Amino acid sequence: MSSSRPLLISLSMGLALLGWEPCAWAQSPSEVQRRLESVIAAAPMVEPGPEGKALRDFYRQRQGQPAWSGTNEAKAAALVQNARTLAAAEGLDPATYALGPTNSELERDVLISSVLLRFGRDLSIGAVLPARNVGGFGAETRHDFDGAQFLKALAEGKPLEDQAASLSPQFAGYLRLKEALEKSRAIAAAGGWPSLPDGAKLVPGDSDDRVPVLRKRLIASGDLDAAFAEGRTLDGPAVEGLKHFQARHGLDPDGTLGAKTFANLNVPAEARARQIAANLERWRWMPRQPGRHHIAVNIAAQQMEVVEDGAVTMAMRVVVGDTKHPTPSMNTTMGSVVLNPVACASRRGRTTPWAS
Repeated sequence: MSSSRPLLISLSMGLALLGWEPCAWAQSPSEVQRRLESVIAAAPMVEPGPEGKALRDFYRQRQGQPAWSGTNEAKAAALVQNARTLAAAEGLDPATYALGPTNSELERDVLISSVLLRFGRDLSIGAVLPARNVGGFGAETRHDFDGAQFLKALAEGKPLEDQAASLSPQFAGYLRLKEALEKSRAIAAAGGWPSLPDGAKLVPGDSDDRVPVLRKRLIASGDLDAAFAEGRTLDGPAVEGLKHFQARHGLDPDGTLGAKTFANLNVPAEARARQIAANLERWRWMPRQPGRHHIAVNIAAQQMEVVEDGAVTMAMRVVVGDTKHPTPSMNTTMGSVVLNPVACASRRGRTTPWAS
């Protein structure tokens, strides 16, 4: 007798428990496998190749036995709800991990696995494919995510919180953004911060009816202490608060209320929360091990940092592109660097760098 026959029989029995119709008992193992493949193929996925393989491997390891049916239904419901709660805190859309209607226990079981797999995948390597035209480094730079192992751990009862913590980035920048996301959402839920009326540029020492509004705005975002809420003059504390805001947003910290600072101050709290969520996604695209010695460029902040053994040993402002000529995103090994290249004027009046 073939040694594969008991395994195939158990696979057929497992799928029968998943809502297989009575006639499935008489179906051949190949037909049973075909039905499972069909249900997995219909499950919602971002990357059908790796996600479909993870689902097939997961059920193959279980010899076709259901993971979330019968006595495990309540556990499955709690896991999905917990995943949605954790997703919100990570800047992911909880609606992505909702369970839709199904026609059988088989479809229901696979759908639950698919939703949990999607959450783990999104948290680990990002919900959006990191194409370079949206600021990503390319899919090939992402680290590996073992979806079958993730589902196996959950099916064995290991806490979702622990699994999520092992998947999400643990960089200081990512953790700070999570805190900022929570704060921005709380401010938005409380009504947001005030918007500044249009007006002329303000420099330190100016008096204007907009300064009290500016003070409230800076207090709301934590850039100014509430003790300095009064006054229509852009005095020392207000200037320092404005400088703090400017530095946080990659602006020249000159304490002057100009056009760029005005525009950034008037971005609603809800929009800031969405912006923070987008940047959390970019962090998830990042390799988890950038190397002991590396150079990191924050394009939005126009800032470069040299990191050695986890410590920033040098930081400086850098020139970056614009929306028409964006600075490319990349993760690569540098072979050489040209510092302070000689520049000359071209015939068209443009400055052209020359490597020396």
